[in-house]
Amino acid sequence: MVYELLTSNGLERYYELAKTAGGSGPAKAIEPKESYGYLDDPEFRKRYGRDDDCAMDFYLEGVENRSWLVRMGLAGACAGNIMLMSIPLYARVEGSLAAVFRWLSLVLFVPVIAYSAVPFYVSALTSIRTRTISIDLPIVLAIVFGTLASVAHLFSGSEHIYFDSLSALVFLLLASRYVLRRIQQNALRSSHLAQFLTPSYARRVDSASGRVDEVAVEALKAGDLVAVGPGEVVPVDGVVCRGSSSVNCALLTGESLPVEVATGSPVFSGTVNGGSGLVVEMLASGAGTKLGRILRQIQDGSANKAPIVTAADRLAKWFLLAVIAAA
Repeated sequence: MVYELLTSNGLERYYELAKTAGGSGPAKAIEPKESYGYLDDPEFRKRYGRDDDCAMDFYLEGVENRSWLVRMGLAGACAGNIMLMSIPLYARVEGSLAAVFRWLSLVLFVPVIAYSAVPFYVSALTSIRTRTISIDLPIVLAIVFGTLASVAHLFSGSEHIYFDSLSALVFLLLASRYVLRRIQQNALRSSHLAQFLTPSYARRVDSASGRVDEVAVEALKAGDLVAVGPGEVVPVDGVVCRGSSSVNCALLTGESLPVEVATGSPVFSGTVNGGSGLVVEMLASGAGTKLGRILRQIQDGSANKAPIVTAADRLAKWFLLAVIAAA
């Protein structure tokens, strides 16, 4: 049955990988710390499931980055080789050898202009459609006119070609955009930091029967009882209604020494239960917790632009128009 499932889904390569792994049998699977039982919770499936209630979409990070790295790597490799061929041309090599170097430079420049520079074309077209001016518009104009001039000079036999400069321009712009992109991604990740600092599920206790169910934190309501085991992160803000323990509050207070809690003591989301098990009556979850409010203040502070930045953005449009007109 396993073989039929693998072959029907195009996974025959599994057997090749199994052979290359040494043939010592299947490796022991790593048991996850979470049971993921909350994925079957009706409230969770209602909130995040598709229409058929049996499928969910999960976000895979880092794939938009791979495309940028490929474009940047290709541009860098081609630019480096074109510059190597340009050295003899700058040294006044003449004859058939110079012609070979010039034509090879064009061949290596084609992937740069046809693939690596595509993000600049898309951004420039978008700015034209929206009737706005972006920095990519003069960049595209420089690439297009520089390429046309270089190709015309190449066919006319002139020595003035600019494939090395244009490829280096594309590479450097892609590299700078990639660095900026990573900074923006880190800022976006910090705005959703609560998802990584607090668990996405909780163990809800039925006060009548004592039954414990694993549910999504979003499904909890004020007054629900939540079980927090030793070493677990407290998923909500609440009050201890059963048990006593020591809680590490370093995430919120910076204090490394644990705080003793007992019945009636407040506990907060993101703190770690370091002692015995607790039962907590929930008061707030998600953005309503103390940690959620702190992170929201951080996000609001990073999102608001300073007045000088706003003024610079307004002046940049007129500056770009003046640069294009002067060019």
